[in-house]
Amino acid sequence: MAGRLLLVCRLLVRDLRRRRAETLLLLVAVSAATATLTLGLTLHDVAARPYEQTRSATAART
Repeated sequence: MAGRLLLVCRLLVRDLRRRRAETLLLLVAVSAATATLTLGLTLHDVAARPYEQTRSATAART
């Protein structure tokens, strides 16, 4: 099992050295997706109750 993992790692490093632009684009895409998911999960509670602060400030008067 360790031999296979070592082979995969060596092939991965070799491929990354050959294709620098594709590697950079993949890294940017993964980073953007991670940031978007993190932001979405962080702001979920805020977006679920958008008028709560306004209602509390106006004593729920409409």
